[in-house]
Amino acid sequence: MRLKIFVNCKKTIILFFCTFTCLVFAKGNWKDNFIFERTTSFGLMSEKLGTDFWNFSSTIYRKNNNEIFVSIGPSIAIPSNGGIGWKHYFNDRGDKGNIKPFSCLSIFSRNSNKMGNSSGDSIREDNCIGVSGGISYFVPKRQKRNTRINAGVFISYDFRNKPFILPVINVEFKKKNKE
Repeated sequence: MRLKIFVNCKKTIILFFCTFTCLVFAKGNWKDNFIFERTTSFGLMSEKLGTDFWNFSSTIYRKNNNEIFVSIGPSIAIPSNGGIGWKHYFNDRGDKGNIKPFSCLSIFSRNSNKMGNSSGDSIREDNCIGVSGGISYFVPKRQKRNTRINAGVFISYDFRNKPFILPVINVEFKKKNKE
């Protein structure tokens, strides 16, 4: 039973990755959109992987208001996560254009300690799908990094349990690329 679930999850991830790759490469000049921008966020959960108090990610592709990222969320007391996803920023809002609504879709693996489990493996591994939405406030006047405050909601489904909802409030630091 467990092997069957693992194989089905693996097929889903491969299908998503192939579809996503085809969509990315379908347009001309796709090589110009590859970037490597590092991002670090701290706060109450993450809009990218959910159950992280800090998160490290790298944006690997950007076109218009869309970003593709690879992310890892190390943790001590709660699960550690690693995955890939897509983040879309909507049109600017606010008087200065410093508020951007966003949506995010990610596929990730979560590893956690099964505290209190005396039989079998003490590490729980879950393959998950996460969806989040919220607003991102751009903090102006930063020289070396773009700083944003993100607030929203993260919904996760791990294929074993019911979906769950988490609030997201964090500060995100994006290192500016030299152009």
